[in-house]
Parts: sequence; C-alpha cells; structure tokens
Amino acid sequence: MRTWADGGNEYDRNQWTMGLELRGSTLLYISLLATATFTPRWRRVAFFGMACYFYFIADLVVGFVFFMGGLLADLFLVLGNTSAPPSAALGRTCSVKNLCLKVAPSLLAIIALFVGSQPANAPDRASWSKHLNWLGKQIFPEQCTSHYEIS
Repeated sequence: MRTWADGGNEYDRNQWTMGLELRGSTLLYISLLATATFTPRWRRVAFFGMACYFYFIADLVVGFVFFMGGLLADLFLVLGNTSAPPSAALGRTCSVKNLCLKVAPSLLAIIALFVGSQPANAPDRASWSKHLNWLGKQIFPEQCTSHYEIS
C-alpha cells in the first residue's frame, strides 16, 4: 500500500514513481473523458492550458509532463492523419508536415537525452551541466525544486 500512497517500498525502491504515475494517468484520463466531445483543436487548447497551469503551480513532475505528453500524442495523431487526399494547394504544406513527422521524433529524443542527463547532485562539476542548471533556472518557476534528493 505504501508504494501507491507515498512511494515507499523497502524491497523494491525503484517503485517510488508508481504513485506519481497513477496520479498523472488519472488526471490525464479524466481530462480525456471531459474533452471527449471537443474538436481536436479545442482539446489541444485545453491540454495546453492544463500544461501551463501545472507549469505555473510548479507541478513539473506529474501534471506538466503528463499533459504535455497528451498534447504531443494528440498532435501526432492529427499530423499523422494521411487519410485525406492531398490537394495541389496543400502540396507544399504536406511536404513540410512529412518532414516534421520524420525529423521531430529524433530531434526530441536527442534533446530529451541531453536534458535528462542533468545530474541530480552537484551540477556545477561539469560545464555542460552548469549550462543546463542555468537554463533551468531561467525557464522554470522559482518555486520549482526537486522533491526527490538522490544520495
């Protein structure tokens, strides 16, 4: 029971994320149910608004991440819809869309690996992590701190 409530599990410590994942999944599922009748455009607007809300209340571990993931998934579904025949006027737009669909996942993966490589402790020991630390202080709200200290 402690695994779901407070992330504590003395036998399998890597399950500390289970409670956070349950909370984020529940928030996202309820939001999907609430926006099921919305058009795709307004669902994206609602998800972006919710992601902004969680960003400004400094809930970056759960709310912001899950809603940005939902927004990216919705964008991929809309951009990946190739059932409509391309018209001559949209030919140039379709090629840009295809290029984005091919390049964006790889680019996002490279950026995620770089940002995810930020050490939890002592980021001032390497120049690249000093820059990431400075960038994080510029981007994220001041009240954002790490809730989990790695020892």
